Amino acid sequence: MSFLVNVFLHPLSTVWTVLQLAALVLVAWAAIDVALRPRSEMGRNQKIGWLVAFALAWLLSAGLIGAILAAFYLFAYRKHLRSKSST
Repeated sequence: MSFLVNVFLHPLSTVWTVLQLAALVLVAWAAIDVALRPRSEMGRNQKIGWLVAFALAWLLSAGLIGAILAAFYLFAYRKHLRSKSST
């Protein structure tokens, strides 16, 4: 019986591992972008807030909420920062 459970759960655990690694890469990319962004574009408190939010969201949700937050930052908020700094 345990053999059947392992056969059916192994692909799911592989998919879960790949999803977690992808989420980790996304959160790391967003955190590095925030850390390297100049203070003129983003205040110190805002930078710290984003970094703390990424870390807590990643740790408390097994990566899922951290990845959603990072995706929001990278694909929506960062564009807002770019358009704000170019005007």
